[in-house]
Amino acid sequence: MELDGTTFVLEIINFLILVWILNRLLYKPVMQVIERRRAAVAATLEEARQREAQAEAQKAQYEGRMTEWDKERETARAHLDAELAELRQQRMSALEQAVEAERERQAVVQQRLQDEHARAVEEQAIAQGGEFAARLLQRLGGPALDQRIAELVIEDLAALSDERRAALSGELGAKDAEIVITSAHALPAALRERLDRTLAQLGGAQLPPRRYEVDDGLIGGLRIAMGAWALKASVADELAYFQSGIAGG
Repeated sequence: MELDGTTFVLEIINFLILVWILNRLLYKPVMQVIERRRAAVAATLEEARQREAQAEAQKAQYEGRMTEWDKERETARAHLDAELAELRQQRMSALEQAVEAERERQAVVQQRLQDEHARAVEEQAIAQGGEFAARLLQRLGGPALDQRIAELVIEDLAALSDERRAALSGELGAKDAEIVITSAHALPAALRERLDRTLAQLGGAQLPPRRYEVDDGLIGGLRIAMGAWALKASVADELAYFQSGIAGG
């Protein structure tokens, strides 16, 4: 096959037409598709970068918030620990005060019980002493003791002050006045007459009715009751006064 100039020119023309056709019908659409895809990929990449940037920002914000939460949690825990320590201290102080108060109360109760026991023992000892003294004096007592005490009473009545005499005179002169003389044993008639004369001298007037009684519970001595005025000169009264004085002291 011979390659002449016309054929060569025609081949070149055909090649150019083919290139034009390819460029017109294939290359530009393909390039447009490629360009669109490249733009889409670029947009996707840009969106991805934006999302990554947003994610990084959110991550940084989250980490910052977590750091703040950790600080707030530590601060709250420190406050809570301080409050718990203060509350524990208050509770311990209140418990110590309650224990101390209970200890003091128990000490007071124990001391009261000891005092009551000692008082009971003392009262029992006083009562036993009084009973022993009463039994002893009952064995030692008798009419002679009554007479001796009555003589002492007569002496004491004769030695009363003017003020006491005036008060006694008022009692003896009262309406429905009565004199009750009680002795452990019956008094002799002579001793009764002496008592009557002494009382008459004190009253300064006629004596009111008199009644003599016997009460062996007095052990020894006598009692004289004139209205609101009373003279107790018996062994039983003295023992009772002695016991009450010791118990009261």
